[in-house]
Parts: sequence; C-alpha cells; structure tokens
Amino acid sequence: GSIGDFTGFVASILKRGLPLVHIPTTWLSAIDSAHGGKTALNVAGFKNQIGTFYPADKIVLIKPILLQQPESRSQEAFGEALKMALLTGGSLWQKFSKIKKFNNQVAWNFLPELIHGKYKIVKKDPYEKLGYRHLLNLGHTLGHAWEVTAQLPHGTAIAYGLRASLELSRQKNIISSKTYKNLISTPAMQLLPTLSQLQQVTKKTKHVETYLAKDKKISQKKSLRFIFIKAPGKCPIEDIQIEQLTQFHKKLQLGQIT
Repeated sequence: GSIGDFTGFVASILKRGLPLVHIPTTWLSAIDSAHGGKTALNVAGFKNQIGTFYPADKIVLIKPILLQQPESRSQEAFGEALKMALLTGGSLWQKFSKIKKFNNQVAWNFLPELIHGKYKIVKKDPYEKLGYRHLLNLGHTLGHAWEVTAQLPHGTAIAYGLRASLELSRQKNIISSKTYKNLISTPAMQLLPTLSQLQQVTKKTKHVETYLAKDKKISQKKSLRFIFIKAPGKCPIEDIQIEQLTQFHKKLQLGQIT
C-alpha cells in the first residue's frame, strides 16, 4: 500500500501526470489502497500529510501472486475487509459476518464485493469534497494514531481502530445495546482484538493527542469528523472533540472500559 501511494503520487506530479497501473502484491493493497485514486506521503511521522487524487488507469489483480502471500498478510488486511463489510451492510455483511477465519482464500473469495463496496462510496464523492467519502475512514482515526505511536502494521491498527469505534459508539448510545450484542457475537467480529488487547496496545503509545491534532479530518478547532457504527450499513459521521478521544484512550489504558 505504501509503495502504491508513493508511486501514485509521483505519477500524478511528474510531467503533470503519467499513466499509472497498479498491480497489488499484498492483500491490503488489493482490497483497499490500490482503489479510489488517493495518493499520499507521510511527513514528520504523521500519516498522509501530502497527497493527490489520481486514479490508476488500470488495476491488475493476479490470483497466484496474491495467494502466495504468507497468511499473516491476509490477517493484517482483515481490518480493511471488515470495514468495507460494515460500511456496505446488506448481503455482503450477511455473508462476511459468518466467517470464522480470514485467510488468503477467504480474502480472494470476497475481493470483488469488497472492491465494489469501496467504489460505490468513492463514486459518490471522488475528490472528498462532499464529506461522504469520509466513511472510508471508519476505524482509521484512532487506528492511524496507534499505527504510528505503537508501531503496528496498518491493517492490524485498523482492526484495533474498528473495535474502538464500536466501543465509542456504544458509549455515545449511537448503537443500541441489542444491536451491539448481536454484532459483537458474530464470528467475524470475534476476530477483532479484545478490550484487553486494546488496553495492551494503548500502554505502548505516547503523544496520541498530538497525533490526533494533525488528523486530516479536523473540522474545526479541537474536533474532528469521526465515523461511528450504528448498524451494518449505517455508519454516521459526527464531530467529536479530540479531548473525548484522548479521554477514551486513557480509560482504555486504565482498563476502565468493559
């Protein structure tokens, strides 16, 4: 994903734009980053601070290349796959929610629907000017912060971020107790990190508030746009104070969220 973002950025500015073809060699890229046209570079330890919108002319998915990856690569992509299933809802969620593992073959089987789900969102807001495309940041606000500060693989960090989004949604009564219990009991959601695992990650992090203040979804002073979970296929975007996120982070560290 990082290589594709970097190459896409260079292609977008070199000679005012060169033809771009992506051939993803990781599940994370095949499921997510190769699609949608975003390019980005990290700056001074902060994610995606410089970038452009530059959709590839072609994206080639080669089954033998993807299936030869170690299973750890598909497990790292689980967070992005689950994100798309939650955002899309409907038949995709009904099928995805039943998976008991996420390996190379499962990733390949779901790949067309996951990609289609992303493009349905991208086509409604291709240049992120309407705010609708912010849905794709589900799990990314705290996920990105933990990715950098705890030095986690991107996909792993997003899985932690999704669990955090779910818990924040419960705290703010955006998701009902019944829906929360039904959701968390599905086999797919059981693959997410536990609250005790979240606590262990937060203990490894520092300066999360500083990182959140640099988030590109900042909407006004000391607040940013956050994607909550109400139900599969229903993920509202609402402003949240950075202070609320840092307090949530501290409560996780202290094991006060159960």
